[in-house]
Amino acid sequence: PIASLCLWRLEPEHRRVRVVADVRSPASAEFSDFPLNDTNWNRLERWIRQKESVRKANDARKLALLLRSVGRPLPDADMLLVPLSSEHGSRGMAAFTAGDQSRFSTQHAGLLSVLGEPLSIALDNDARLHELASLREAAEAEQRSLLSRLGRKEVGDVIVGNQSGLRHVME
Repeated sequence: PIASLCLWRLEPEHRRVRVVADVRSPASAEFSDFPLNDTNWNRLERWIRQKESVRKANDARKLALLLRSVGRPLPDADMLLVPLSSEHGSRGMAAFTAGDQSRFSTQHAGLLSVLGEPLSIALDNDARLHELASLREAAEAEQRSLLSRLGRKEVGDVIVGNQSGLRHVME
């Protein structure tokens, strides 16, 4: 009965939550990241440490409070919010929304909560991917800077002496 899934990552260095994945209906509003004040940050951190999923049918008040922390309203449909925490430090949450007339049963909630571990690993992988992209960008900028200082356009330019006195060094 899942109509949508939204996966958020908490980013402590920026004190915000960022949407990592959002599988929703085309009519939904776009949302990428949301800055958090200290109260909302602490509320989310505390909830994630407790490692307890929240279902609208069981605790709509708590779910509404957590969703307001990330700038989202409580949906009309049933929702399950699953805390995500990995051994590598990634933290976040997954929100599963049921279809219009559907409700998550206790069995559904249990099955979806089990997805917390693999989704936490996905958060780690996403963080590593972003880190690698940043490192690549920095390396390319450094390469451009060094080439500019050497007055060269490409790394493959011919080096004077590579076929004679520098041949042993170049091999």
